[in-house]
Amino acid sequence: MIGAFFLFVRMRARRRTPVAKPRPPMHIQGHMVQAFLHPRMGLGCLTDSELQFGPGFRCKESPPLPHDAYCRCKVAPFSFTSTEVFNGALRRHSKIECTIPEFPLEESRKLIARLKALSGAPLPPGKSQFVEAAELDDFAEGHHKALREFLEDRYEFLRTEGASATETDQKDTKDSPTTPGTGG
Repeated sequence: MIGAFFLFVRMRARRRTPVAKPRPPMHIQGHMVQAFLHPRMGLGCLTDSELQFGPGFRCKESPPLPHDAYCRCKVAPFSFTSTEVFNGALRRHSKIECTIPEFPLEESRKLIARLKALSGAPLPPGKSQFVEAAELDDFAEGHHKALREFLEDRYEFLRTEGASATETDQKDTKDSPTTPGTGG
């Protein structure tokens, strides 16, 4: 009998609990660095590609642009609702222009990741070793020839004038008190 009484009180209390009203979606606004993928892009362009910054992000301010003499990065504003962000809109929004015609966004992201990895390693003695280190087999078949040409141009740039620019970028990154993407 006592159990029935507690059950009755609990059911009655549950009926009185107000239903939570859905909140209106929040708007998330910020800016994103859009890199232009070309063989002469510096390490700063590679590391800041798709960097999001603004009041609601870890990094509050834009990295100093242009990164170097060959920098063609742009800063583009964006605004999304929290629902769109939850569904992955921030990643689909980004845009990476490239010298390779009709190069897909996902392939561009992979290429940027490879170029970052290659920039941390010593430069191989020949173009073919540099191209092999980029592992072209992971990319779509239709772009292999264009990617090979891109990487050969990249190698020539790094071998001649780019190596000193990359070292300068690395020094600037180490010397700066706040590196892009860390927010301090």
